[in-house]
Amino acid sequence: MSESGGSTFRPRGIHAALVTPFRSDETLDEDRLASHLEFVLASGVTGVVAIGGCGEYLNLDDHERRRVVQRTVQIVNGRVPVIAGALGPSTREVLEVGCAAAAVPAALALNRRLLKLVRVRQGPDHPGPLKELMAIAGCSGTSRADGRHPLMQLGLFMMPLHPPDKPLAQCYEEDRELLVLADELGYHEAWIGEHATMAWENIPAPDQFIARVFPETKHIRFGTGVVLMAQHHPANTANRVAQLDHLTGGRINFGIGVGRVPTDLELFGIDGQLPELLMFRAIDLILAMWTQDPPYDMPGQFWPIRVRNPVPDVGLGGPLKPFQKPHPPIAVPGMTAQSRLMRAAGERGWAPMSSNLVHPRFVKSHWDQVAGGAAEGGRTADRSTWRIAREIYVDDTTVAARAYARRGSLARGYEDYFFKLFGRNGQNALWKCRDDLPTSDLTLDYMIDNMWLVGDPESVASQIRELYERVGGFGTLLWVTHDWDDADRWRRSMRLLATEVMPRLTDLA
Repeated sequence: MSESGGSTFRPRGIHAALVTPFRSDETLDEDRLASHLEFVLASGVTGVVAIGGCGEYLNLDDHERRRVVQRTVQIVNGRVPVIAGALGPSTREVLEVGCAAAAVPAALALNRRLLKLVRVRQGPDHPGPLKELMAIAGCSGTSRADGRHPLMQLGLFMMPLHPPDKPLAQCYEEDRELLVLADELGYHEAWIGEHATMAWENIPAPDQFIARVFPETKHIRFGTGVVLMAQHHPANTANRVAQLDHLTGGRINFGIGVGRVPTDLELFGIDGQLPELLMFRAIDLILAMWTQDPPYDMPGQFWPIRVRNPVPDVGLGGPLKPFQKPHPPIAVPGMTAQSRLMRAAGERGWAPMSSNLVHPRFVKSHWDQVAGGAAEGGRTADRSTWRIAREIYVDDTTVAARAYARRGSLARGYEDYFFKLFGRNGQNALWKCRDDLPTSDLTLDYMIDNMWLVGDPESVASQIRELYERVGGFGTLLWVTHDWDDADRWRRSMRLLATEVMPRLTDLA
């Protein structure tokens, strides 16, 4: 397939097996790799095979194999599936490439579009395809015999939630330990919240916290959950997120939000009618700075952005550009049934995230907004990008799980915080399973039965399946973390969720 001349070739149902380009000094030519990828994508292929043959495999070391897969995933950016696996006869080669792909943080992340696909040749020295595919699935972090990741992934959302009387240093240390364990257990992503004036949700700078924890993890992808855009100058946000993207090697998702907490707005002197307008203006400015070079002059009522006289020969210009191209994946949260952010997610190709503080009957409407926005924007909505957050607690028995949910940090977080906070302004109506439900019925037992996912592994898997079917399917389940009032219980719940619950759901694809 030539990059110059000739008529346009539009292959359909075809995956392009790339020949990995090398420089004359036998090092990987990443610029040429990007050029090859853009060419085959423009030609209309429906998939890309990284490391497409034995020759490439034999001429790459482990680091280079990981780098090829990582750069391929970053450049393709979810446009088509990326396949990692040498297409030769050697099962050993296929296994090693699969392991290399599994070791690539970005490869484990981008909308679950990285697949591990292999060609298995049967013969006297090959025991048959099923055993080999199971081995490949095991080495590449999947639980399906065909080597594909299931559609639904497991992640977490850390607001965080800690009692105000708990020392901050202890809170941060427990949260660090939780995230390291999540990485070890195979959780695919972790979103870290942001608030400036909320004692229970006590991380005001998620990028700093992520930078602290990241070096102790290997695979988990981090997200800002979310940057409250109205409270930051866009140029500062652009720099901080881009720097974090480079520090993590592209393991960052950029969650953005409005932020309407009254004390946050008062602290920063923001008119309560402006946060949503400011959020959209801020992200437009950030994307412009990330994708354009100065000089630029972006007038505006709130944040005029100007760099009229850059000095490129000494490196004076605009903010940092991100590691991921054109930028980290963007996600937005949704709560209300007619969430404008959910509609914007569909229209602009952002990932939608449905809050844990919303009954499933409203969550279902979020997708209607996403799909409607996608249609308006000329896009096709992809359910695999949809995150749904839930409170989850798993124990050996359902009786034990429900008993702890009634007395542990889940209970305290609601009795001392959410019941009071949401009761002040009527937002607890979002928890009701029907409009005429008396507010007095919103008890801990109601939350266990209607909002939270609590029980033994089989019961929790059944509840997740019910949620999945009720809303029509989604991509990632986000467990909402709570204070480790009993660290051993929460560690065990995390393990049970990852190793006993999720394997029961691998058919949800």
